[in-house]
Amino acid sequence: MGMEKISKWVEEAKEIATETEKVFGNLTESRLNWKPEENQWSIAQCFDHIMITNKAYFSCMKDLIEGNCNDSLWKSFPAVTNFFGKALVDSLNPESTRKLDAPQIFRPATATYPKSIIADFLQHQKELIALIEKTETIDTEKAIFCSPVAKFVTFTIEDAVNMLLHHERRHFVQAQAVLEQETLLAKAEETKGETEHTIVQAQVSSNLKLQV
Repeated sequence: MGMEKISKWVEEAKEIATETEKVFGNLTESRLNWKPEENQWSIAQCFDHIMITNKAYFSCMKDLIEGNCNDSLWKSFPAVTNFFGKALVDSLNPESTRKLDAPQIFRPATATYPKSIIADFLQHQKELIALIEKTETIDTEKAIFCSPVAKFVTFTIEDAVNMLLHHERRHFVQAQAVLEQETLLAKAEETKGETEHTIVQAQVSSNLKLQV
């Protein structure tokens, strides 16, 4: 496995962690749990979803790297593996506007989270980086494992790492969008309050003049 590719993956994973801490690290618990709509995810749920998804793939990838992965008939069809791998990587491209529904097993566990959810993600990212570094021992373009969602869906390690990093970036962008909406709404409420306060002050001043 080329060290250049591994270094690129590690750099991207570290970049996501750094940006996450910078953008979301100092947010209050209420802001992390704020939702644009009841059926939409909060910032905290975006990061919980990332961790739930990653952990499912971590287990499969670790078994393959350590030589403990069970053989499957589906691994005997490289064309199928290439099809699923490339299709999923492309569909999770952060620049894609296509909406995807997360499988039930990957959906956020709870509706409300403590402020530590961001610190949890940063620690989780170190685990991802450590796992990526272990891929040095195998041929990531040929090592194949079955999806934790459906055994007939197979990936190479290379496609899996690209998919996970794309997936993380996609939900980082989603979390940013939620923060922008929350910030705009807060500013609108603040402006509304200031406007109402100004109107009340004007009315009070007018009443005082009339009384004089």
